[in-house]
Amino acid sequence: MNYNLINPELIAKNPMLKLCKQIYDLTDGLCQVGAGPYGFGTANNHKAPIGIIVISDPPMVKDNTILPDDIDGYNIRVECYSKTFDCVLTPKDMESYGDSADPDTIKILNAWRELCGDPKYISTADCGEAYDTIGDLEYTQDVFSFYCPIDVCHFPGMTYEDLIDIDDCYEEWFLQDYRIQDTAFLKDDAAADFDNRPDIQETMAFLKDEFRGILPNVTAAHFDFVDKNGRLWLNAAFAVDADATVKAERMREFAAQCISNNDAMQGGSFQKDEGLYLMSIEPYRIYNQTNCAAPVYQENALLTEEELRNLPNEDEDIEKNQGMGGIT
Repeated sequence: MNYNLINPELIAKNPMLKLCKQIYDLTDGLCQVGAGPYGFGTANNHKAPIGIIVISDPPMVKDNTILPDDIDGYNIRVECYSKTFDCVLTPKDMESYGDSADPDTIKILNAWRELCGDPKYISTADCGEAYDTIGDLEYTQDVFSFYCPIDVCHFPGMTYEDLIDIDDCYEEWFLQDYRIQDTAFLKDDAAADFDNRPDIQETMAFLKDEFRGILPNVTAAHFDFVDKNGRLWLNAAFAVDADATVKAERMREFAAQCISNNDAMQGGSFQKDEGLYLMSIEPYRIYNQTNCAAPVYQENALLTEEELRNLPNEDEDIEKNQGMGGIT
């Protein structure tokens, strides 16, 4: 489930969809509200010991009917629960996770802090519209979500003009000394850089049209930055009519080709804290087959949500031997 594939105008006017989208955004997709047999359920398919759930008062099922007409609305509240003990956690229980070293646990805890508080009253009509919208995306569409690794170099005290004055500024041996591993804190800056660049906006529009032109069953496409495992990733998400039977590997390869074939999508730069940050977005890993410069072969570096979720927590250089080409 990816809420970025739902019409943003519909989300803006429907308070239930807006709440579901907030949960998705604040947890970077770790917690995803879906339509189920008991109303709105939350998938917490992550390694953290806690998760987020949505609770309604009264329950949304009455006499085996979901969202019955004789109920005008529901008080909706967001709670955290223990995946270990399968129970709702009290605020005191939640604060005991504040010292956790797991970034996903802290992310979920912070989301709960922002969304807890007084219940929200949401009408049955709005709940029904949200339920149908989510159910349509879940059950009549196949959703593909891929994560492209982003390589980041930090040049303290430098500007972009300072960097390009250096003859070897894009040489691999030069860049290696400036690479950083913990890049999640740059998510907002990376998003702002892309939002403010006309070439990126043109490329985004082109990519969406390109997908619909080659794969006409694609009904929605979205690109954005996410924080996963303490690192920054480019997320490419697509909805396809379920009866089109499009294979995941075909979508993965096509997504990688679209990114690699459009220069604007392959990198960016911005100033922050009196330093320069360069991003390289490379959908392919490049490997040498020998100790010589050539021959080389490439491998699709895009990960599925499950593959990304199962990465080990320790630092892992998944872009080993990968270049920094394509920075604009």
